[in-house]
Amino acid sequence: LITAIGLIKVDPNKSWSIKPTQIHSEKGATNSIPSYVKVIFDIRAQDNEALQQILDKMKGSCRALKEIFGAEASSEIIDYCPGPEYDPELVDLMKKTIVEQFGEKALANDCGGGGEDFHFYKIANPEVRTIYFGVGSGATPGLHARDMHFDDSVLPLASQLLVEFIRKING
Repeated sequence: LITAIGLIKVDPNKSWSIKPTQIHSEKGATNSIPSYVKVIFDIRAQDNEALQQILDKMKGSCRALKEIFGAEASSEIIDYCPGPEYDPELVDLMKKTIVEQFGEKALANDCGGGGEDFHFYKIANPEVRTIYFGVGSGATPGLHARDMHFDDSVLPLASQLLVEFIRKING
């Protein structure tokens, strides 16, 4: 199963990954084949389309292995975090606002999306327009690090940017 899933490929122009992170099996003698094995994968994708392609191919791998080896194989999603579905008009408006407020040099390249818990809002309410942006603050040693710290002097600038962005939306 791990080898079959490791062969899955989706759009090479998108960021994605599949990796086994846990393997569980029944206890027993080390020289016998267990009656079950449970493999948990960490699956990440730049967008929900790529994520769905990966999940569909994983289910296909399970079906194929069942056919080839005559063993039961199934897949189940136990938890997931959806990818981004950002509104292109809002993204463009934010880029324009950043350039107007801070100049062209302040606009960084899009660093992609990734799973964020607030992406569930878009799934629950497809009419919601969403956007995600970050403000460079020199976070070290990196985001989510237990001892992360950053330059908080940029926070008033981030607030200014957000206020101007909302003004543009509201006209």
